[in-house]
Amino acid sequence: MPATAVQELFFLPEVTAIAVTSGTILGVINLRGKFLPVMDLYRRLEQACPPFQLTDSMIVLEWQTQRAGQTHLIS
Repeated sequence: MPATAVQELFFLPEVTAIAVTSGTILGVINLRGKFLPVMDLYRRLEQACPPFQLTDSMIVLEWQTQRAGQTHLIS
């Protein structure tokens, strides 16, 4: 994914769980009045998922016509 897909980066807000999701989707956040699906990058890459911390970040990506937030940034 190109770097131009990055829209913004901020500390992880509270994520609202939703009933029916894939294994990688944690839920949604309200980002300036629009619902944004939130994906856990560790789960997406099939790696062990450490617990969430206050210092975790979220990156908002827009690729083609899709927009999503990614958590658990891997350094």
